[in-house]
Formats: sequence, structure tokens, C-alpha cells
Amino acid sequence: MVRVTDEKLGNGLQVVAVEQPHLHSACVSLFVSCGSRHEQLDQWGLSHLVEHMLFRGSARFPDTGKLARAFERHGGPLQASTWRDHTRLSASIHPARLEETLTALGDMVQQPLFGDLEVERRIVEEELLQDVDEDGRDNDINNVSRASIWHGHPMGRRIAGSFESVRAFNVDDLREHHATHYVANNAVLCVAGRVDPEQALDLACQAFGSMPAGRRASNGDVARFSAHGPVTVHPRRGTQLAVQLTFRALPDGHPDFAALNLLCRVLDDGHSSRLQHALCERRGLVYELSTGLDCYADCGLYDVEMLVAPRRAPSAIAVTLEAIVELCHHGITDEEVELVRERCIHEIEFSMDSCDDLAAIHGTQALLGRSEPLAIQISRLESITRSDLERVARSIFMNGRAHTTLMGPVDRTNVKRIERLLRDFPPSTQSGISDQASERAVV
Repeated sequence: MVRVTDEKLGNGLQVVAVEQPHLHSACVSLFVSCGSRHEQLDQWGLSHLVEHMLFRGSARFPDTGKLARAFERHGGPLQASTWRDHTRLSASIHPARLEETLTALGDMVQQPLFGDLEVERRIVEEELLQDVDEDGRDNDINNVSRASIWHGHPMGRRIAGSFESVRAFNVDDLREHHATHYVANNAVLCVAGRVDPEQALDLACQAFGSMPAGRRASNGDVARFSAHGPVTVHPRRGTQLAVQLTFRALPDGHPDFAALNLLCRVLDDGHSSRLQHALCERRGLVYELSTGLDCYADCGLYDVEMLVAPRRAPSAIAVTLEAIVELCHHGITDEEVELVRERCIHEIEFSMDSCDDLAAIHGTQALLGRSEPLAIQISRLESITRSDLERVARSIFMNGRAHTTLMGPVDRTNVKRIERLLRDFPPSTQSGISDQASERAVV
């Protein structure tokens, strides 16, 4: 097993070292509680723009080329991403280059120049164009569904902002947002791979010891499942309809979260899982099917996504709901539990071969205040029973909090059928869904 060391610098920055001496690489990652949920409406997209602008040079590396080379010569390019609840900057490097990498990262995030704003603004606008159609409407189904489900909450807004909001920001806005969020008490530095923990802590102190202490950002109000109506329709041209069926799930720190992960695998974790069998293998309703959890400190969602011929959408949704009701009413087999438990434990063990994976796991956990050894995570999975999964399934799927987002060519009659399916879910008996699933799809 890997060895994890967790210390705090004098300014409050948490430094996590994940020692993997069997590897030939290392990963340096900085996690900051700075995302779209930390923005007011007039700051929409500011966290994402600040992340972009950090690449525009710093005091020691005054242009994008010099800054990029400071990381690339050490092993790989610096990657960055902004999420709803945090920002991550990360680089995979040669272990011998740890000092130089931490020095460059420390300078980049503490002394950004925020130059060439107009150039970077155009780059962000190009990024925004990837999410809109020719009429300027959002064509990312996740953006559309979150806007409906978390209506009026910052979590429901597109992370990158809007064309209007991005064009309105100036350098003073960037500096103020950066000074508020890029502070020691609002960040975690994680170093993983073939590293010496004591050396990593000393180097982190040199590179980040002068970072202002600041305060931890507030997550604000709880993001509540508040969709108006059971279905959101986003018409667009095409031959297939994108469907996202979303249920209210658990926050990622909930005691039952590990059981929820196993439950989701029972539904979709390879061709032998329930939804894959019901929708693809048995009925041939869809070719592309995926599921996933989207969970945060105070809220969570479980999505079932599929691409389907428009006339088959009501049947596909009905069969999905039928499979879920079958699971809740008749339970899960011991064989299913053992299969998904084993696969989940294998994935945890596989992560020990990746410094990037372990940096992501331990860095995000530390940022959320929930650092936990992998051995404890495995032990918890081993203690979960079939009855735990069945209890969580009933709490998630039988609470009446479900929403469907449709994106593509839609038929009014089919939309009404889908609305009726959702309004009648969960049924008092399984037959309510089965009867509707057997109806002929409307062309």
C-alpha cells in the first residue's frame, strides 16, 4: 500500500504527500475551492477565466511560452480544469524535477501577471462556442439539465459563464477574485509518486510558504433539486434524441456514499449489468448508454444518459424505470453485490499504479476535509451488504425526485408520454411501469 503524509504549513496550506516508491514518475497538483458555486451572478464564469489567465505569465516566467516550458521540460504540460466546486492545476513530472516544478507552480498561482486578457477572452469564447448551436442555444445536455434541476442556484449555471459575462470582466475583477480564493486556507497541495515526503514538505514550504493565509470559501446555500416540471425539452435538429434521466442522489460525504457507488455499478457496469441488459442486450432500444454520479459536499445527482431514436424514447425511459422498480421491489442478488464490490476494489488497487489518480483522490478528499487511507475505503466496501444497497436504492429512487432532459428532435405526443411516466413514478406497484413500457412507441 502507498504511504500518505498530511501536514499543514504555517500559513494554513495543507500539503499531502502520497509516496509510491515503485513508480518512475510524480504528480504535482494544487486544488483550490474556487468554482462556479462560489460566484455571484455578476461573477458568472470568473473562476474559469482566472484559471485560464494564470497561464498568461507570472513574475518569474513573464509570458505564456516561458511559463509553459517551465513545466514541459520537467515531464509534461501543466493541465488545469475548473469544476463547480473547485479548480485543479496539475502536472506529471520526473521525480528529480520536483523542486523546479513546485517553484514554477508557486510563482504562477501567487504572482500572476494577468496579461493579454483580450487574447485569453477570445480563447474562452471559442470554448463557449463548443457548447452552443448555430442559434446560440446550449447544446451540452449537462448544462441544460443542471440549469433546470438546480434552478436559480450557482450550481445550475454553466461553469465557463456566458459570452456577455466573460466580455464584461476586467483585470481588476480577476485580481480581486484571485486574491479572495487563491489563498492557503482555501487550497490543498498534493504531491504523489516517487517522492520523499519530508523533502516534498520542505520544497512546498519554500514555494508556497509566503502564500497569504486567507479564508476558506463558503459553499453558500445548499443546491436543492428544484426542477419546474418533470421534463425539460431542448429541440434541435438531428436523427437521435439525447436523453438524460436524473435522480436526486447523496452528497459525496454521506455515510451511504460507498453503498451508492456499488448500487450504481449494479445498474451499469458492463454488459452484464441491469440497465445494459434491459435496454441494449434484451430489447435493442439504444446503442449508447452511460450512467454517472455528480456529487458534491451538500448534494448529489445520478444520471442515466442515452442516445435513442426519437420514436423509441418513451419506451427506453419506461424500460429504465421498470428496471429500477424491479431492483427496488425485488432486491439485488448476492452474486451482483460480490461482482461490483470486486470490480470497485480492483479499481482502487489499479489507482496505486497512477500518481495522477492518487493525487486526484487524496487531493480532492483533503480539500473536502475527508482524508481517508485507501485501505479504509476497501474495508468499508467489504462491509457493505446486500440490504445496504437495497435500502439506498429505495431512498434514492422511490423519493419522487426524478427529472428528464431531452435534447434533439422531439415529438409533442412523445413528450407528453414521457411526462406521464415521470409524474407516475414511483408507482405504487410495479405493473404501472410495466404496462407503459409495453406500449407501442409513437413515431
